[in-house]
Amino acid sequence: MESVPRIARISALSLTSTVPSSQPGAASEAHRPPTRAGTGYRERSWLKEPTVNIYLNFDGVLHPDQVFYENGCIPSLLTPGHSALEYAKFLASALDDYDDIAIVLNTWWTFYLGLDACKDLLPATLASRVIGSTIQHIDNYETMPCRHEAAECHIARSSSQARMILDHNHSRYRRDLHPNLLLLDPSEGLGSRAARRSIERRLRHLKSTGNSASIIQDFESYRREKTLYETIA
Repeated sequence: MESVPRIARISALSLTSTVPSSQPGAASEAHRPPTRAGTGYRERSWLKEPTVNIYLNFDGVLHPDQVFYENGCIPSLLTPGHSALEYAKFLASALDDYDDIAIVLNTWWTFYLGLDACKDLLPATLASRVIGSTIQHIDNYETMPCRHEAAECHIARSSSQARMILDHNHSRYRRDLHPNLLLLDPSEGLGSRAARRSIERRLRHLKSTGNSASIIQDFESYRREKTLYETIA
């Protein structure tokens, strides 16, 4: 089951080598979230009204799921050789032919940074699809929210009948949402070739059916394909 991040989720051995030194509560300049000015962000001109929502977790999808969180700072990855949001380009490429797909951020990043700062960190082609988030900024809460429950509440309020929950396989959702899930290996996310092929299949299915009610959860298919690629390699 997914662990809930506190102000930091980190091993003691990794702390000194990963997190920039700073005064408590203050972010170093290199780790402050960017402002919207000068980022090149531009709104997307929709060819169609969005008919599909993708509920997107950053961790375990756009980069490995080992992250250090600190309020007001860009989260730091604890996995050597990887960088934050490094696989966003693969999702952007997969969505190129779909002008009716919107993104709802379903990630702890919005809790620590806020929605606008998270959009500024994404490629413009993804940022322009973002219509909201399941979790608001930390200042809006008196107690720690539950990410999965927040996603379930957002889905219940949404008018979109078609959806995909793109997350890692440590996440747990209600059984009735299982057909909507595409769960990835948290150590690889969309860095896996099999995962990218799986999302492409799911998008084609959503486009052809117009709803997600009949989707058969294909994590097992993804896992079999991933094992095949590892065997060949």
